[in-house]
Amino acid sequence: MANDFLKIFSDGWERFKSAVPSYDKPHYNKQVEAVLRCGDPVFGFSQYLCLNCGKDSRIVAHSCKSKFCLRCGRVDGENFAQSIAAKLYEDVDYRHVVLTIPAQFRTIFYKNRFTGDLYSAFISMGWKFVKSFIEKCLAG
Repeated sequence: MANDFLKIFSDGWERFKSAVPSYDKPHYNKQVEAVLRCGDPVFGFSQYLCLNCGKDSRIVAHSCKSKFCLRCGRVDGENFAQSIAAKLYEDVDYRHVVLTIPAQFRTIFYKNRFTGDLYSAFISMGWKFVKSFIEKCLAG
């Protein structure tokens, strides 16, 4: 899976930037380059030697630590989940809700991605819906 993902990036990044010029920025290029280089010892590694025999060694390639990377982002996500779990009450059931923007509105959201108004309204409406749904479930 990760290799397929990296192949898609390496083969399609330039074409994608041509199709969506707003992503042709040094920041995005740096992120994609980091992901493509992640875990490749050519770009940096640590070597560990056995303290008993002094002969056996292991090379561990450095990671990119990008949230965008499948491997590193997963670690970041797990750390985030653990930090949230530490703040929750033990005997309370929690549910994770994901609000997805319907396909017919994604272009509008994309074009307005640098202003917070549209996203704020979307989150506010989502919260009102979830709250109303839970209230109806508890009442019925």
